[in-house]
Amino acid sequence: MDEKNKSVELDIDEIPESDIQFDCPHCNKHLSIDPRGAGLVIVCPDCEKHVSVPIPEGLDIEDIDATPEELSFRLRTSKATISKLQQQILSLQQQIEELQSFKEKAIAQAAEQDARRRVIKANLLHVAKIQKQIEEALVDINSKIPE
Repeated sequence: MDEKNKSVELDIDEIPESDIQFDCPHCNKHLSIDPRGAGLVIVCPDCEKHVSVPIPEGLDIEDIDATPEELSFRLRTSKATISKLQQQILSLQQQIEELQSFKEKAIAQAAEQDARRRVIKANLLHVAKIQKQIEEALVDINSKIPE
């Protein structure tokens, strides 16, 4: 193994937070590697078997080899995208508030209409009762009229 690819044993408290930490799938040795090693196949220092270094979630392989200018450009475009998305979120939150207000008004109107329907129904039943009484009174009057 050349000096560049040599593995070094570090105590757990010496491992930089930025390193990718994982376990060898063959011998369960805890391994740590610089983020630039993401996606590489390395040899485990304990069991000497080949191990694929995992790529951390949210990291693209292209990010590792990107130039500072490319990363700066990505950062600027990401910030612009985030700004646009934040504006969209605000707009959607406003639309949600408007829809909730509309829903509350619609529910109130439906309750008012339901109350009106109940009053109309009660009035119609009362009118029908009076109409029946009038019909009975007419029949009674007609029966008392001599022919």
